[in-house]
Amino acid sequence: MAELLENRSILSLSGKDALVFLQNIVTNDLNNYSYSYNYLLSPQGRYLYDFFVLKLSPDQLFIDIDSISAQSFLQKLTIYKLRRDVEIKNLASEYSVLYSREKMETNEEVIASNCDPRFSKLGFRSIVKSSCANKLELVGNNLYMQDKYEFTIPDGRDDLIAGNSVVFQFGAEELSAVSFSKGCYIGQEVISRAKYQGITRKKLFKLVSDKKIAFNDIGTEITDLRGEKIGIFCSSYNKLGIGLLNEEKYLGLDTKIALINGIQEVLILKPEWR
Repeated sequence: MAELLENRSILSLSGKDALVFLQNIVTNDLNNYSYSYNYLLSPQGRYLYDFFVLKLSPDQLFIDIDSISAQSFLQKLTIYKLRRDVEIKNLASEYSVLYSREKMETNEEVIASNCDPRFSKLGFRSIVKSSCANKLELVGNNLYMQDKYEFTIPDGRDDLIAGNSVVFQFGAEELSAVSFSKGCYIGQEVISRAKYQGITRKKLFKLVSDKKIAFNDIGTEITDLRGEKIGIFCSSYNKLGIGLLNEEKYLGLDTKIALINGIQEVLILKPEWR
């Protein structure tokens, strides 16, 4: 059984410079992986976009990105490519992204099926022709959400703030989103400094409630039971949420209990992947 991820779009990069072009601007090493999770950062090292890259060949790449960001991301790539031999297309109407607990068999309609590279307990992401997706028996729209929040997996627009968030605080290294052995890329100096100076004071935590967590905007304060701010809220689904907390303040809590927006009580847990 598979789930259609309706909020995802596929972009295509083709041409003899496609791989070199993307390799020079994203956080991961595309030369070493046929399928990878990546960030595009600002020159100041702040989050702009996150996406998956499928390398079909050095001159043919597919990008799986959230649909709201797809067009602005395409425009950003167009600015960066200058005179390189790269053609960028939005193939959202031609291809779909599915999520499943088991690997799908590839064929003429199922282009690829890969385990989500961020964490070993996540399921498989498959790129299929949209005509194929219409024929499949698909489940509802909560399969991925259940895994995302059970395993505390951050997603760009849902959990990070464009132009502000530092991806190292969101598990970029642990979730296999960055390479420290490849050459330079946009924002690389900031990421390397955070890695080698070991100054990451804020980290992601899992939030668990005994009832559905009410909607809160990204950045809503999370406080301890005395009302002192210890971090910010990112997102939630049913009784599970994700928060970015000051690790030192978390360690100083007698009981790992916090309040979202001063109202909703949640238990704080470390993600399995950390």
